[in-house]
Amino acid sequence: TSRFNTYGDFFRKHFEWAVLENQSKWYYNEPAQGQVTYADADRIYDWCHRYGITMRGHCLFWEVDSFVQDWLKTLDTNPLRAAVESRMDSAVNHFKGKFVHWDIDNEMLPGSFYKDRLGDDIRVWMYQRAHEIDPNCRLFVNEYGVIDGGYNLDACMQLVRWLQDQGAP
Repeated sequence: TSRFNTYGDFFRKHFEWAVLENQSKWYYNEPAQGQVTYADADRIYDWCHRYGITMRGHCLFWEVDSFVQDWLKTLDTNPLRAAVESRMDSAVNHFKGKFVHWDIDNEMLPGSFYKDRLGDDIRVWMYQRAHEIDPNCRLFVNEYGVIDGGYNLDACMQLVRWLQDQGAP
């Protein structure tokens, strides 16, 4: 048997949930402006769905500059906002009913790409708009260093409270 079959057999027997490492991230779905693909994500989702494995989405946006495509970094405010809106509508609609969770704006504590260019409100909008498109999907804040030693715990809790106070679901 192939290594995938061995791995796939193991995965099916031991796991009920899965998350894509890269295949639902914007830099993977649209490496060049206007060239959107979900083919790899769909292939993995189809396999998981076939075996009753629940999927969560990671991540819709990523605030850390080094994980933002170069073509996005060249856009001025209005074209960047349009690109963010396009990404939101495309990806959330594409995975609607497939992902039961979404990490919406990844690593907002160490990163601020969208916030710096589009303002604080963009973060709230991301959560509100994702909820409008797929109200059955649970939305998450994803940060590292929250549980393992807790150096980000207080900052993460402040961020979540701020998002909720501003109307983010």
